[in-house]
Amino acid sequence: MKNNDIINAYKKWANTYDYIDNPTRDLDQKVLQQLNKNIKNKEVIEAGCGTGKNTSYLTNIAKRIISFDLSNEMLKQARLKIKKSNVYFIRQDITKKWPFSANCCDIVLINLVLEHIKRLNMVFSEAYRVLRNEGFLYICELHPDKQKKGSKATFIDPESKKVIKIKSFYHSKNEYLEEGIKVGFKDISLKEWYDDIDKTTPRLLSILLNKN
Repeated sequence: MKNNDIINAYKKWANTYDYIDNPTRDLDQKVLQQLNKNIKNKEVIEAGCGTGKNTSYLTNIAKRIISFDLSNEMLKQARLKIKKSNVYFIRQDITKKWPFSANCCDIVLINLVLEHIKRLNMVFSEAYRVLRNEGFLYICELHPDKQKKGSKATFIDPESKKVIKIKSFYHSKNEYLEEGIKVGFKDISLKEWYDDIDKTTPRLLSILLNKN
């Protein structure tokens, strides 16, 4: 799937993304909020912010947030509902060089984005570049075991009523670890997260990578 296909899919999904049942989105929000003490009063770059599903929470605790996404329609929804002065929204492709200087932030957050990215190296290297020393990259993605069972970002097109399954790429836990180590991250930790729907297979995988 090319970028244009992904953009078109999220264009169709943007108006309903926040309102339809989505256990992956909902669990991701709960997991992120466990980082409260790490984010408080910090400068954050949120890569792939979508409709601002996590941005609203971040504006209440972070010093400043720059949130970017590839989809203009998703960004439109985020801008409509979030009016705080400490957040800035821009359109940016996560797989291209990010328009930020080196060592400019304390935290990079990437949530439910990397399943749409085939090659991860650019994302990891850019996150490392923009982070200050002692900063960290936090990633939360659909768990690889869930992917193996066929799970992927899916929604119903509000116009055609067809089920749309957005193209995804499989990334193993080892791949995340290897990509992090390759660009220089240390003290990498992984955690699996379950929900009440399936107690046998974790829904999400979170990764915390430190730059030190």
